[in-house]
Amino acid sequence: MSEPILFYFDFTSPYSYLASEKIDAIAEKHGRQVQWRPVLLGAIFKALGTVSLVKQPGMADYSARDFARSARFMGVPYVHPANFPVSTVAPARAYYWLHGQDCALARRFAHEVFRAYFAAGRDISDVAVVLELGTKVGADGMKCPEWGTATIGIVRVTPLVSGARSTAPRPCRDVSACFFHRPKFQQRFAAGRAPGNRDRSRSRPR
Repeated sequence: MSEPILFYFDFTSPYSYLASEKIDAIAEKHGRQVQWRPVLLGAIFKALGTVSLVKQPGMADYSARDFARSARFMGVPYVHPANFPVSTVAPARAYYWLHGQDCALARRFAHEVFRAYFAAGRDISDVAVVLELGTKVGADGMKCPEWGTATIGIVRVTPLVSGARSTAPRPCRDVSACFFHRPKFQQRFAAGRAPGNRDRSRSRPR
């Protein structure tokens, strides 16, 4: 079995949602497993000194169109949330709490959260909604006091800021959803080839 794909995502990211609907099946096709790791993009953007696409001048309208057309191309239901983006601290903590008990249950919960937000327009920042979604997938014992302090995964952003490439996440193992949602990159990631890198196993005619 090849190394697992580490799938870092934020529940309020449209590209994460699109990737979440395809990544497991594609990884299985290539004999790989996927480890899901919720993160908080807001904290990452702050550390990098930047903002999300929808807050960048001239990018908001384009991003909204790209979210919708990417979903249509991939055949994934998508309705842009009226309240976007939202805090995902609650669902991320709930995910890690569930993951510590049952990985498969946590995965089902993650799908429910994504679909509730991007297909049904639910407010996933609301603890009551998170509890409802947990109950829906069978996590009947999930109570806020139990998972409210769960540790959310941390992505190392210092190497990205400093440019210290030697300690940066390895390509094709640490998967960024903003790449993986692009269909032409999906098979390359799962096959262990970074997007944009030529397959050196094939010699070009001279």
